[in-house]
Amino acid sequence: MLYPIDRGTPAKGLEKIPENELKEIAKKVEAAGVKTEVYF
Repeated sequence: MLYPIDRGTPAKGLEKIPENELKEIAKKVEAAGVKTEVYF
């Protein structure tokens, strides 16, 4: 599952991404044959 983090990240180096970018990543994953669900 891919999801954005709407609070301080628990690990250094993690970044929150915009919803549209999250959806684009999900489309690529779906194209590879993996079912995805996007929650924002």
